[in-house]
Amino acid sequence: MAAATSPLITFLDPPSLGPPHPVFCSLSVIPLSDSVNQVNISGQVAQTPTGDVPEGLGPQMHVILSRITTCLEAVGATVHDISVFKYYFTEKARDREDFLPFITDIMLPWLQGSRPASSALIVKALSQPEFLCEFEAQVVVRAKAAGSAS
Repeated sequence: MAAATSPLITFLDPPSLGPPHPVFCSLSVIPLSDSVNQVNISGQVAQTPTGDVPEGLGPQMHVILSRITTCLEAVGATVHDISVFKYYFTEKARDREDFLPFITDIMLPWLQGSRPASSALIVKALSQPEFLCEFEAQVVVRAKAAGSAS
């Protein structure tokens, strides 16, 4: 896994997500104590490792949740370690008649009973016109042995 570090923060890009972005990392790990780390997962969009973007809100959400799962696994976390979850949906995505029930039907199984503090924002657009949503998360995990990222 590609990792860059600052004196206090480790920046990570799990290889299975595809090539790292030149400006930002997929996640950052911040030690809160000798035994606990805060992990920030950058906003994830529905781009597969090969660069494809599926059509439709449901398929895009599933790609994003898979990407977030990869980030969680990279630091030894699960959905139960998510403390904050932010949803960004475009106005186009919100135009679904069943928007909120649709979102809930996808998120409930993935969250596995976890109920992190959350915000949902409706935005005009995201970084590329085909993106309908973007999700980011903040996670708190126990630190692994000294010298590891988490």
